[in-house]
Amino acid sequence: MRFVLLLGALAIVVASCGDDDSLVPDGGGNGDGGGDSKTADIEPCSLLTDAELTAVLGEAPVGEEAEPAGPFTGCSWGTGDVGVSIATSDALILAPGEDECPSAGLGDESHACEQRIKILTNGIHVTVRTINPFVTNNQLVELAGMVLEKLEG
Repeated sequence: MRFVLLLGALAIVVASCGDDDSLVPDGGGNGDGGGDSKTADIEPCSLLTDAELTAVLGEAPVGEEAEPAGPFTGCSWGTGDVGVSIATSDALILAPGEDECPSAGLGDESHACEQRIKILTNGIHVTVRTINPFVTNNQLVELAGMVLEKLEG
């Protein structure tokens, strides 16, 4: 169990590395313009409701605001069952190899990697992830679509 939690924490750190332009396609920066953040008024824990989580996962784990990691703010439901992180960005922030993951068909650009979906929409980078082996990528894509609707609405 410790290994799974350590692996999940490592994945979050790797996913949140936004200061190294080599992780950002075409050398784009995080695009937050020094404070004019598109995510400043968004509360990540409000992006998924209990009803939405129950509809997709069969239960609604309790959400807790996550500590900011680099440019990302986020929320985690359960003990890593589902996590959502957002940041203002001009480009999708990818770790090495994530550009080879297939598209999730969401937003302006997206990648559906194992246990995480990354989306760029309207200058906002969104990651929907899990460390729970029983949460499928199809469920993550469904939850990511719900988050996207709120961000684009």
